[in-house]
Amino acid sequence: MSRLIYPRLATSFIALLFLMLVGLLFLISLDLIGLAFRKLGFSPIYSVLLLFMSLIGSYINIPVREIASREPLISGYLFTKVDLGDLLLAVIVMTVFIHMLARPVLGLGIAVPALLPPIAAALLAFIISPGQAPIIAYISGTLGSLVGADLLNLDKIPDLRTPVASIGGAGTFDGIFLTGIISVLIA
Repeated sequence: MSRLIYPRLATSFIALLFLMLVGLLFLISLDLIGLAFRKLGFSPIYSVLLLFMSLIGSYINIPVREIASREPLISGYLFTKVDLGDLLLAVIVMTVFIHMLARPVLGLGIAVPALLPPIAAALLAFIISPGQAPIIAYISGTLGSLVGADLLNLDKIPDLRTPVASIGGAGTFDGIFLTGIISVLIA
């Protein structure tokens, strides 16, 4: 009888440990994203709100030809917090850099290596303006990815046989979102 109970108990215990580990990793990732928003100058309450708005917004694909947004996003708000000359230089450099990295992938869309843009955005921000590095890294990383990878490659989309063409990637943890969050954490 004990031989039948022990394997079930061991399996249940291992499954419980696995679920706890997954939950812990999820909570750690949420805290890191919240930390990134706090480093950008948002209060803890706004950090949580922005995190959940990002999670909800990730399930919305905006068709390229139907963009009609008039509300400023996070980068729009942060523009008021930094020197515009430094920011413009960083966005241009990141746009060119990411456009050079971007590769069309048949059936997928435009792909960019995951960690190079946030590392480059953080390093560039430190070089251009160390005192404003997190904000410049976030804006130059996100806008550089959006323009350099997506907008400057729109002409390649029809040949890639992708079912839907949208700017911004696919989901919360796409390249643009990760570039912003990781670059702030590095900066």
